[in-house]
Amino acid sequence: MTVIPSRRLAAGLAFAVCTAVAVPALAQGKEDKKLKDAQRKAGQVLAQVVDHAMATKVPVGSATFIVAKPGEKDAPAAQPEAIKLEWHHDAMRANDGKVYMPFTVTLEPGKLPAGPLAMTLRAVPRGSAPLSEDQRKGTPYPWEEFYFGEAKAIGGGRASMTRAFQTSGGSYDVYVAIRAFSPDQKKDQGPVTVAVLKQDLDVPDYGTAGLTTSSVLLVGKVESLASPPTPEMQRERPYIMGPLELVPSVDGKFKKTEEFTFFFQVYNAQMENNKPDLTMEYAFYRQDGGAEKYFNKTNPQQFNAQTLPPAWDGSLGHVINGGQTIPLASFPEGEYRLEIKVTDNRATKSITRNVNFSVSGS
Repeated sequence: MTVIPSRRLAAGLAFAVCTAVAVPALAQGKEDKKLKDAQRKAGQVLAQVVDHAMATKVPVGSATFIVAKPGEKDAPAAQPEAIKLEWHHDAMRANDGKVYMPFTVTLEPGKLPAGPLAMTLRAVPRGSAPLSEDQRKGTPYPWEEFYFGEAKAIGGGRASMTRAFQTSGGSYDVYVAIRAFSPDQKKDQGPVTVAVLKQDLDVPDYGTAGLTTSSVLLVGKVESLASPPTPEMQRERPYIMGPLELVPSVDGKFKKTEEFTFFFQVYNAQMENNKPDLTMEYAFYRQDGGAEKYFNKTNPQQFNAQTLPPAWDGSLGHVINGGQTIPLASFPEGEYRLEIKVTDNRATKSITRNVNFSVSGS
């Protein structure tokens, strides 16, 4: 059985995402002095807690701390019951040679006050201790950034924040810290509850990996933009790709009435006249009675001098965008595995990627 994919994703991204991801400026815009001062002080509390988490070598997973008096140097107090935070990220090659990593942190329902949040993400070489103030001036962390905004409701009482960071390939400890935030500093005298997530992260080095791909993004919705995104919009919504926004499906759960969309990029294919010769095959397997069985496939995609846009030029940093949008009406309810096989016909080399997802009736 061969299913016929929708052409919406391919048509929308054919010219829009020809190059490696252009990383937006991830700095704060101009804000009034009062708000900036409030953000600075909120960030200091987050940094203090992350320093403490690093120094005490908290294990991978969630932890929660109370800062009794913000602005003072008393050690944050660890709480016996942690606010659970869930992590999801994707990885794509950025046009500066680093890796662009949009991420989503999902909050345990009802554990932080509703309203604006302050969040920081710090990426450090695995096993690192916190740097002193003098050390940070000379050699800062590979990544440390503060983000402010409202968590987005995602159903089931849960909410999440999505942002992005970037770094070079390597093995990292990633610390995320989240707290409630109020621009009115009179309401921020303490105690302050800070939820922390520590995550091991191995970041690929796309420059030396040979034939490889980005993460395979499972997409819950594809939305068209009415106008080009501003830097601040791109910063808050890091899955904007050209004229489209890919809203990620963090849990990989789809309904039969929906479409199944996936997207990825291919890197380091062998070129001839700055054009690749790739074949991409997509096969679906279903769990049936405790065993996995072949279900169906789509027609292979070809990426070569005959099928690519004339302007496509590998020497200019253009990349191949794989992916399809497939109606799920013919998929019985159950658990599935999508097997993606990318073959470089010129180099006679293949790689495989696997993605799990589920289909339900409602």
